[in-house]
Amino acid sequence: EDTRQTDFSAATIAGGDVRVGLLQLELGIFDEWTIGTYTYPWILPLITHSPAGNLYTKVRLFELDRFSMAASGGVFLVSVDDFDSKKIGNSALAMTVLPLHLVGTYEPAPPWRFSLEATWVQTFLLGDWQSTKHRTATGFIAGSGFQLAAVAEYQLSPIVGLHLLARIAPYSSPAHVVADIDVDTQTSAFVDVDVWTEQTPWLIQPGVHLAWQPLHVRIGVGYGSLFLPGLSLMTLENLPVPDFDLYFVF
Repeated sequence: EDTRQTDFSAATIAGGDVRVGLLQLELGIFDEWTIGTYTYPWILPLITHSPAGNLYTKVRLFELDRFSMAASGGVFLVSVDDFDSKKIGNSALAMTVLPLHLVGTYEPAPPWRFSLEATWVQTFLLGDWQSTKHRTATGFIAGSGFQLAAVAEYQLSPIVGLHLLARIAPYSSPAHVVADIDVDTQTSAFVDVDVWTEQTPWLIQPGVHLAWQPLHVRIGVGYGSLFLPGLSLMTLENLPVPDFDLYFVF
């Protein structure tokens, strides 16, 4: 039985298997098709008291000798219906994130495995704001980005696997901002601008994957930008980035 991880490669969990973990829940429909959800966005309604959720799917497109390829995509919905602050006023927002992934995996010979992933992320943000001084604003922000990830894996034993992950976001479109602003009853403004960033987020992160079927543990730590799992949104500031996941596959 193959106990290697499926997060950084074209591999999928077996048909009929269920993955239950800290970060993800997955169901193998067939050997080549998985559906799942990331757990942490479901915590947001407890904080915001507003709807939130996500769903993704992964399909192994083909497997030819030592090379395989898979595609995956998801939708993340986050909303804040009524956020009230004495300092900034009352606001509401709705965010939609659509990540798409294409990953190819090459296995030259055991125990090595190499994967390369391309990701496109589209983000939409719609919001309303009313300040304590009766200033109001209604706006829309849209942005997109392209990311690349490369992973090298070395399986020491059926239980222990090592990996090295490298991520980079070489392209991010300008954030397109459109807003109507009312300063007072006699003054208003319309804003339509593109906001650029010159930074190129990146991450280098080694780690280890441990498998005592059905228990799996992934531990790692690296440096660079934080790429949120699933969402593929990232920070612009470089910092130490830990990686930890614990899950069961039944």
